[in-house]
Amino acid sequence: METEKTKKPKRVRGPVQVRTDKGIQELRVTKSKAVKLRCLDCCAFNKKQVKECDATNCVLYEMKIKGKLEGEKAGMRRARAIKTYCRVHCMNEQRDLVKQCNDINCSFHQYK
Repeated sequence: METEKTKKPKRVRGPVQVRTDKGIQELRVTKSKAVKLRCLDCCAFNKKQVKECDATNCVLYEMKIKGKLEGEKAGMRRARAIKTYCRVHCMNEQRDLVKQCNDINCSFHQYK
């Protein structure tokens, strides 16, 4: 008997406070939305700058260029990219500091 693959629902955690172009807002944020918000935050919420971004050394660059990641491993790839981004860009390569991060308004905070 074969089982049919079912698409997993997006895992959305409760509303969190994140930085947006309108200031701090309370939103429900998926991993993919968190990546979009982080790129916007990096580019001072200028969508044109995000599209023109050439930071090829950024771990989020691949997701930005390829757009929506698909497939069963997409969520795991996003989670790994988020953790890598936090470690490299925010915590100066110190893995143990990522869990101690207290920037509660960062879109990645709930996924670190």
